[in-house]
Amino acid sequence: MELGFETRIALQRLAVPLALSIAGGLLLARHGRSQATDSESRASVPWAMLLGAFFVAAGPLVSDLWQRELLLEPTRWKEWTASEPWMWMVWIVPASIFLLAIVRCLIPSVVSYASWIHPLSTTLFLVGLWFCLPSGKGWEDKITDVVVWLVVGTLAAAWNQLAIDSIASRPGGRWIPLVLVVQFACIAALALQSYAMLGEWSLVGLGLAVGLSVVSLGISTPTALPMGWPLNVAIIPVLWMGVACLAVSQFYVSTPPPVWLTGAVLLLPSAVGLADATIKNQRVWIRMLVGAMLSVIILGSVIAMVMQNQPEW
Repeated sequence: MELGFETRIALQRLAVPLALSIAGGLLLARHGRSQATDSESRASVPWAMLLGAFFVAAGPLVSDLWQRELLLEPTRWKEWTASEPWMWMVWIVPASIFLLAIVRCLIPSVVSYASWIHPLSTTLFLVGLWFCLPSGKGWEDKITDVVVWLVVGTLAAAWNQLAIDSIASRPGGRWIPLVLVVQFACIAALALQSYAMLGEWSLVGLGLAVGLSVVSLGISTPTALPMGWPLNVAIIPVLWMGVACLAVSQFYVSTPPPVWLTGAVLLLPSAVGLADATIKNQRVWIRMLVGAMLSVIILGSVIAMVMQNQPEW
């Protein structure tokens, strides 16, 4: 049966990463539980972590290979090419997830892991953006913009990670992946107006964020230590993916959104984290409500801007 375009996009770009991120997230959560108790053998912990990371990482790859009609023909996978630099995200995001999972298995202490994860992830942010931003022939006049976004994007991703970690490390912080759901919704709405393929790729991030949110809302956080939350090895690369998608989109629009709106979307997790820090002693539902209100305001501004400028964009 021939699938319609919208149905195919929904399955390839949303359903596949969503389903695989739920499966992987449940295994990552199992790692977190076994790490917090002595009821399970330590030998089972790495397997839960690595297998969970594998499932989450498979989401973007399966989605892209299916879209290219290569999924069921492994002998043709070598035909994969990146017509634009940003398409390397198909490999960078899964590789980052699996790399962080391996490192997490090698460092059993949450305290030790938290002491160096921020500099390591910031390095990954910088290198990843360097690969994905436009370069080469035809982009010589955009070198300054590329450097600016390389710096701004790396800083934004690092700040967003600190903000998400601060919320997730507090009691009741399981709702934090929902902020990434809203951020990807904003990015997809902006990107689809000017660059359909990048907009579709943003939907992959949306599917990953929704799947991880479903898992996160259904588990209990075993520790309040920084980076002690069980889904961080998956959420950190997905967080970078959002920043990278927004940064890349700025080079393909004839009329970019206002700077304030771009900045609001770019730093949405940081804004929610700052707001949460000011009311960290309040009840969880109040913190969630404030975060939701701030996110909805920014999403509503994006939708209003898109509707207003649709003919132009």
